[in-house]
Amino acid sequence: LQGNLKLAGYYHYISGFHHQMTGNYHPSIEDYEKALGLLTLDDPSTNEALLSTLNNLGNVYYRMGENTKSLSIHLEVLAGRRELWGNQHPKIAATLGNIGNSYEAAGNPEAALRHHQAAEAIWRSQANSFQLQLGFTLNNIGLAHMAMGELDLAHASMKEALDIKAAILGPESASYASSLTYMG
Repeated sequence: LQGNLKLAGYYHYISGFHHQMTGNYHPSIEDYEKALGLLTLDDPSTNEALLSTLNNLGNVYYRMGENTKSLSIHLEVLAGRRELWGNQHPKIAATLGNIGNSYEAAGNPEAALRHHQAAEAIWRSQANSFQLQLGFTLNNIGLAHMAMGELDLAHASMKEALDIKAAILGPESASYASSLTYMG
C-alpha cells in the first residue's frame, strides 16, 4: 500500500508541476500539498522527491509575490538538501539562487547578493558543467548590485552573463535579450 501512496504522491507532484508551468498557481499549490502529504511517508531527510516538491511550492509562492512563504520554504529545502547532498552540489546552488530571488523580490538586495554569490561559487566549481546556470546567476548578481547602486559591479556581472548566454543560447534567444536590456 505504501508504494501506491508514494506513486500517488508522484502523480500530484507532476500534476502540480504542470499547473505551475501553465500559471495555474492555486491548483499547483493544492497538488503540491497533496504530494507532500503522501511523500512524507518516507524519511524527509533523505527524500529528494519531497525536497523537490517543497522547492517547487516555494517557486509558486515566489511567482505569486508571497516572498515570506517562498523564503521560508526555500530555507527548509536548503537545510534538507545540505543534509542530503553536502554544501557543493548543484541542487544547493539552485536553492541558494531561489533564496536570493526571494530576498531580491522582498527588497533585500544585500541578502540576495550573498546567496547568489554563494551559488556562483558552486556553479564555478562544477568544471563548466553548468555554464548556463552560472550565466543566470551572474545576471541575478548584477541585478542585486544594480539595486544597491553598484553600477560598475552590476555591469561586469551582466557582461559575463551576456557572454555566457551568447555562447550557449545565441544572441537571438530571449534570455540573451533580457540580459542585454538590463545592461542598457
